[in-house]
Amino acid sequence: MQRAPFAVGLWILTISACVGQVEPSSTEAPDQPGLTPDGTPPAAKGTPGKGPTGAAGSGGTTAPVLDQPGPRALRRLSRDELNNTLRDLLGDTSSPANPLPPDGRGDTGFTDTGSLSTVVVNYLLEMVERVGQTATAKLPGLIACDPVAMGDVACAKGFIERFGRRAYRRPLDSAEVTDLVTYFTSVETTLKAPFTDAIRLVLEAMLLSPRFLYHWETSNAPAKADNGLIRLSPSETASRLSYFLWATMPDDALFAAVDNGRLTAAADVERETLRMLADGRARQAVAAFHSQWLGLDRLAQVPKDSKQFPMFTPALVTSMLAEVDDLVTHSVLDNAGSLKSLLLSPAATLDMPLAKVYGLGTAGAVALDATQRAGLFTRAAFLTVNASPIASHPVKRGVSIYRGLLCGNLPPPPEVVVPPQAPPPGVSTREQYAAHGQNACASGCHALFDGLGFAFEHYDAIGRFRAEDGGKPVDATGTVRPPSGGPPLAFQDAIQMMGLLAAAADTRDCVARQWTRFALGRREVDGDAASLAGAIGGFKTGDGDVRGLIVALAKSRSFLYRSPSSEEVVR
Repeated sequence: MQRAPFAVGLWILTISACVGQVEPSSTEAPDQPGLTPDGTPPAAKGTPGKGPTGAAGSGGTTAPVLDQPGPRALRRLSRDELNNTLRDLLGDTSSPANPLPPDGRGDTGFTDTGSLSTVVVNYLLEMVERVGQTATAKLPGLIACDPVAMGDVACAKGFIERFGRRAYRRPLDSAEVTDLVTYFTSVETTLKAPFTDAIRLVLEAMLLSPRFLYHWETSNAPAKADNGLIRLSPSETASRLSYFLWATMPDDALFAAVDNGRLTAAADVERETLRMLADGRARQAVAAFHSQWLGLDRLAQVPKDSKQFPMFTPALVTSMLAEVDDLVTHSVLDNAGSLKSLLLSPAATLDMPLAKVYGLGTAGAVALDATQRAGLFTRAAFLTVNASPIASHPVKRGVSIYRGLLCGNLPPPPEVVVPPQAPPPGVSTREQYAAHGQNACASGCHALFDGLGFAFEHYDAIGRFRAEDGGKPVDATGTVRPPSGGPPLAFQDAIQMMGLLAAAADTRDCVARQWTRFALGRREVDGDAASLAGAIGGFKTGDGDVRGLIVALAKSRSFLYRSPSSEEVVR
């Protein structure tokens, strides 16, 4: 295969320099109104990203800083985002990024692609070469000009500007166009490559550029800060929306909104967000949020004892994940965006292997026994991933609820944790773990989440309902003390507990916090407080409107602004 070693090597050196971070930059923030209802720029106060520094008053202390977003997280396109983007950019449906190593998980609990190892660089090289070869047959349509009639260089320049606009998710600046045209001419001259081969190598070089691989849709111009904050450009806003809601590049409608100046005001962002949520591509992103939030993307690697659970096969794992995807997308996108539906609905779509786990003899769209199943957290996928290979695991299940659904903070676990053993005959799992909870840690941590975990004792290691455990009736009673304070909530089982949590402010606030982390790619800072409060306000009373939350988050200051990065040159 023909390659320009020197030029492509320069791109790879640039990518390799992005281990951890690249030098941030930004296009000049447009002189446009902000996103307050009256169309004026939101007032900035204090130091970006900093927390409260004391009460304002005669003592000289400053007011709390609650509306100053932190720096934008530097993230590479994830494996799924690469697959989706190459599909939409080049029509490549082969999932070319699948051979890449699995994406990591950050302190948000969601996918983190900030670092870039030599191994990943090598995978990217191989991927881009395969994509370039696949794209060869499509190049005439992508080039969209006649090099004989127009001249090679002029035709190549037109391709670079058109294709680069979509690949970089923004217009290329003149220096970038010049560099790529120079690369094209050097390939034609040095390698004696035909026009189409030279264009293919330019395409590959662009796909290896950090401008394609990273969520940083800016040129090399210094950013313009206004009162300590940098407003994302319309191109950056379009890309942030598209990767948040679709996990892929902007579509033609978003590009047109940018080009026509229709992605600057609050109404513009809301219009596009609602349009995108109504598009089928939003289903993948909604499913991905819930999968990462609950750790369900680890389900295929969860071991189970084959003698006790011979039915636990890769096919059953696929069925479990498909059921959850159907539940969450229907609850969020089809059922009035209902948080209550997500947490309490007994509706399910099952195939026969999973129907048998639920004790049913028929598959298809069913209503599960409402005395046994209530929403997402009583489904087999969540219960299976939060269990041991041989039995239920109240600690795992309780910690997952306390951290994931209530956003409670816990101290680090002990360095050495003894793996759970099968309960002796005549001893239930609850009795075994209750005895474990009597150690010195119990008052400091287990008391916070054990009750939440015991609520799920009606479900075994793959989520099957059981009335007895260890030869005794299951005891699923418990209490939970909300992390924000207030009296304990008592319940008889997981069904009643989920009803209490579905109505709790802690749950609503935590779901908003989790969506914020997913959208921003970082944990919230004190300066995000106002944006987070606005997102929480996007919930409607009663069932809770997740779509309202998403729209409010997309219009928030933290989503559309950033503070300068460390050592960034601004003007």
